[in-house]
Amino acid sequence: DVDGGEVDVLLGSRLTLERWKPQILLEVSPHLWSHDAAAQMRDLLGESEYKIRSLLGAPVIDLDQYLHDLCKRRTSGVIHLS
Repeated sequence: DVDGGEVDVLLGSRLTLERWKPQILLEVSPHLWSHDAAAQMRDLLGESEYKIRSLLGAPVIDLDQYLHDLCKRRTSGVIHLS
């Protein structure tokens, strides 16, 4: 549980993610992030080959909108990266 440090965790594990491509369940708390962290998350996931889905399996088509909605509600969400 990293409470706002999700971007740092993903950045720190970038080589492992690129090499092994594990499936990931990630709780994201964008209301705890700086603007730069939100942009880094978007860029990192956009560059990856991961498909982004909600915990229920629905594709997250617009990551910016998904993160914005979570921020607006000041809540966290879980995404599945596969």
